Amino acid sequence: MLLKTRDRDEYLSGQVVYYFDHDIPIKNTAQFLNEIEKRAKPGEITILQQIKGRHVKFEDKWIHDGWRLYCYDDYKTSFKYNLDIRFERLVDGHFRQWFIFMKEKSLQLYLRDTFHNQPKNNWGEFIKTEDSEHIQKGLGQILIEAAEYIVPFFHSTKVIAATNKAEYQLLEDLLDGGWKLDDAADTFYKYCGLPLWICNFKTEKDLEGRTILS
Repeated sequence: MLLKTRDRDEYLSGQVVYYFDHDIPIKNTAQFLNEIEKRAKPGEITILQQIKGRHVKFEDKWIHDGWRLYCYDDYKTSFKYNLDIRFERLVDGHFRQWFIFMKEKSLQLYLRDTFHNQPKNNWGEFIKTEDSEHIQKGLGQILIEAAEYIVPFFHSTKVIAATNKAEYQLLEDLLDGGWKLDDAADTFYKYCGLPLWICNFKTEKDLEGRTILS
């Protein structure tokens, strides 16, 4: 039976989601934490553990700048349970207006409602009007944040914009399963043939000047 138009085009109403690649090795809890601490300045990593069954959240130390790993259980359990950890970035004592969830080979960026110049559009509007001033302004702010904080720490080289609705759930499932960003995107496009927005970062030298390939 043919899908109704509203069902076939359901993905157009989904929110825009951003995925990055990374090169942090994920083998065990000690190695993972050691690698993260090597990429930050001394004392710029803190772990907050929300132990199940307790009302108090435990944080190993307070920091003014750096990364906070927000664990939805104790650190080892959160690591083992599919990296159930949220990365939050602190600058001058304030959190940036976004946070990151990590998978084995990818990152998923979440923008808070208060994110500066956040594009207030759905995926259908995004892919139809990508060059509009409104969307470019929001994208520009996202890429500036990425070049400043995400790329230097996670060594990201690519960002993909998509949605997480309807057929696009395949892309998210592949990334959840530990696929590389390029492989997941190629497989998604092969089987679904739906649009993805892809942006490659330039070389490390170019990133120092925060220039991005569009």
